[in-house]
Amino acid sequence: MNEAAHEFTRIKSAIWEPQGSIDHISNTDQDPDEANGQQSLVDRHREALLENTIRALDDGPTIVHDNEDTCGDEEWTIRNSDDDGPQLLTSSDSTSKKEVSFQHEDNTQHREETAPDDPLETVRRSARIKRAPRQFGLLTKPVKSIKDWPYDWKAAIANELSAHAKAGTFDIQEIIEHDDITERDAQVVRFRFIYGLKNWELGPARATPKARLVAQGCNLRSVEGAQLILSNEEIPYEVPASLQALRVTLNFALSHGHEIWISDIDYAYLHAPLLGPAVYMRVPQDMVKVGPAKIAPVVRLRKALYGLPRSGGDYNQYAREQLKQLGWTPTNADRNLYVRRSGDETYMLALYVDDILLAAPQLHQTKLQNELKETFTIQKGFQKVDDKGTRYMGMNFVRTNDQIVVSLPEYTKHVVDEFKLLRNTGESLKWANTPYLNKMNKKDLRLDEAGEYEEKAAKFIGMLLWLARTARPDVITAVALLSRHTHSWSKYADAMLTRIIEYIDRTATEGLTIKKLGKWRAMRAYSDADHAGCLFTSKSTTGYCCFLEDGNGKRSIIDWSSSKQGAVFDSTAASEIYALSVTLKAAVLPISMMLDEVGKPLPVTVYCDNEAAIKDTQHGYSKKLRYMHKIARVSLCFLHDLFFNKELGLCLEYVHTSENVADIFTKQLAAAEFTKHRSQL
Repeated sequence: MNEAAHEFTRIKSAIWEPQGSIDHISNTDQDPDEANGQQSLVDRHREALLENTIRALDDGPTIVHDNEDTCGDEEWTIRNSDDDGPQLLTSSDSTSKKEVSFQHEDNTQHREETAPDDPLETVRRSARIKRAPRQFGLLTKPVKSIKDWPYDWKAAIANELSAHAKAGTFDIQEIIEHDDITERDAQVVRFRFIYGLKNWELGPARATPKARLVAQGCNLRSVEGAQLILSNEEIPYEVPASLQALRVTLNFALSHGHEIWISDIDYAYLHAPLLGPAVYMRVPQDMVKVGPAKIAPVVRLRKALYGLPRSGGDYNQYAREQLKQLGWTPTNADRNLYVRRSGDETYMLALYVDDILLAAPQLHQTKLQNELKETFTIQKGFQKVDDKGTRYMGMNFVRTNDQIVVSLPEYTKHVVDEFKLLRNTGESLKWANTPYLNKMNKKDLRLDEAGEYEEKAAKFIGMLLWLARTARPDVITAVALLSRHTHSWSKYADAMLTRIIEYIDRTATEGLTIKKLGKWRAMRAYSDADHAGCLFTSKSTTGYCCFLEDGNGKRSIIDWSSSKQGAVFDSTAASEIYALSVTLKAAVLPISMMLDEVGKPLPVTVYCDNEAAIKDTQHGYSKKLRYMHKIARVSLCFLHDLFFNKELGLCLEYVHTSENVADIFTKQLAAAEFTKHRSQL
């Protein structure tokens, strides 16, 4: 018996246990012998699915299925690929000629098939080189070939299939022919497994292999076989809790002496029923080992399977309804930030997809946690944020009596190690006290010379952006400037990336300090713009940061940003007005709404270092300003209405450039100025 057969025998008993939702037979009047027969039939279906998947991992003969589909869609193939791991392939994944390989120990036979002449099939005829799309770095390490990674992938697949069975994602008894689909608005989708290593930044020994059964939602088909392009109205719009909401929750817990507990929901999407039109998943033909043979077998999806366009929205709506029943109220500023009151006490809960952040008094934590465990599947329980350190969304939270330090030292080291591997020179990184290149060296770098790191540039920009948005505001400007070179990578961009890596290597243990404040007195926001700072487009850069402040002047940062403006403005005042507008829309107003809904309304002061912009905002639009760009004109009217509506409690004041903290988010600063503003964050 080969390795796959041994593995199948070992784990098949753990898959789809009788108490799962699929195993339950609701017909109580059914004859016991008939029920036992149906149960045996279901078990054989399940074993076929698991065996089919595990055999695809084995080094034995590859599984090949060639189906003549009546819907004019793709042919199904399962094979072992050195590039992509075990996967489901179709004729649309290759050219019009499809090569099927039967692998054996000593020989390999090949045959060619002509793909069906189907007008719905898209055949690549361009002569240009097909390149892989740019991929941004993730916390979980994607795995292309699982043969190269010595982890228990078969157990990971078994756990994934077991979760789908218990959740009732699909019922194997409902496998039907494609032609038997009765809903004319139904959608048909393929599926595949994707693989990754969670917590890879902690080192190979602590990494966890993950296998996910996902729908290929990028290729939805109608019953007739036509590719579907869904409109925004057909996909429920949802976003997870913002980083602003997470920091508001942390600040609230610190100021009120509440405990903070974190946890994650297992297989979160599978809790939610799949709404909207019926969706059928194509399945391999040999999965149907019992019953009549089927030409194009499909099975209806009942739960929000990963990969479908509407799954995220359906899950968030489901989670919201469940939390409402427990007494939680979603805030209007952020629908995944929840507030709950009991007498004089206020609790807060932030839900970032499957990650829970719960802030409440110690006395009520046990009750709240038990309610959540009864509502969602939470196997690992809750972890308390304390001085020992707790991980949440890849971030390390370390709490002492008067502060919480948010840092990503392991992730930073992972980014640096990945860069060293890419560089592959053996040279040590230089010491850097800022993330910027020295201005004197810019003339020595040619922008028209292609850079060496172009292929992996997007990956590193993605990783650095996550680092900058979560815990390292001091590098966000440098990363934002670097991101402008993504599609025109040069030697200069190589040097910029190297400099940022050198800086974070030296400061890997640094992070964001959230301070315990006394009674909150105000929120203060700083806005700035670097007029025409982009050498390539003459566009300006917007930068802002927001703080909570107590009566003693002690501050704790809530949000920050650095971004290129969307239009060119011909004056500094116009670019500053636009920056003020962005500051209010993206940070001040949402955070103010959050504070109002947790019972902490605060007066807001916004600081700007351009007197002309402040005067224009005070006076509003006039005919003398008719030359202004439409965007600046609308922003000016918007600001004038807000700052002079006394009910809103907004105030606009001047601050000298040297004291404008937002200056660090708009331009490259000298070392002394950079260090000064960084210390104020």
